[in-house]
Amino acid sequence: MIITHISDLHGKQDELQIPASDLLIATGDYGPGRTNLADMIRFIEWLHKQPARKKVFIAGNHDIPLSRTLPPEFNTDSVARELHRDKWHAVMANINQYPDIKYLEDETYVWEGLTIHGMPWSPKFHPERWAFNANEQQMTKHLAKIPSAVEILLSHGPAYGYMDLIPQEYAQPKEDLHRGCKKTLEVMQKRLKKLKLFAFGHIHESVTANRTGCDNYGIRMVRITNTRSVLFSNGAAVDNEYKVVNRKPLSINL
Repeated sequence: MIITHISDLHGKQDELQIPASDLLIATGDYGPGRTNLADMIRFIEWLHKQPARKKVFIAGNHDIPLSRTLPPEFNTDSVARELHRDKWHAVMANINQYPDIKYLEDETYVWEGLTIHGMPWSPKFHPERWAFNANEQQMTKHLAKIPSAVEILLSHGPAYGYMDLIPQEYAQPKEDLHRGCKKTLEVMQKRLKKLKLFAFGHIHESVTANRTGCDNYGIRMVRITNTRSVLFSNGAAVDNEYKVVNRKPLSINL
């Protein structure tokens, strides 16, 4: 099966060259900044037109219209909450009109014999203004929903230590530059023994004065235990300045 993986488009989807495939997977962050309703619908309609028999996607921390609740900074009163609920229903209605598209939020989906699970959560990062943020206890609960039989895991954020580096300029002194989730890696190591592909984004490729090209983007076979390896795929299309640096999405033969 040929799988195309995209992530972190940030409104630049029209600049990508999507190849024909069986399955197109997308792992979050679709608007140019904080995703709004128009951005979300534009992405869904674009996704429907792409040359894949099935499209499966999850949300990212920028994709507020896909969240059932507003971040605290915008959750100011009952009117704001009601307007947000209307937007959420509008997005879901837009998705549901396309039988070739499946949206996953802590949900498992079997397609052509492959068990796929989608998880939009990533470790806390300014949860007051972004969606799908989880502390360690919350992340443990979300990870518990992943079935042991999963073969493809879609996550917005990476696992700790692999393709998850941020530039030194973006960190505090002595701060860990790895921003992936340790709990996610632990669950993969201990329980997800049938996992073949772990697809994510969130951490963009960086070209900075102090690091000329970190290797977050791409596909890598990662040895997660002494006896087991999993394909890791970071599909982020843009760099940290939201410029498209990866116009030809990743293609995986699974």
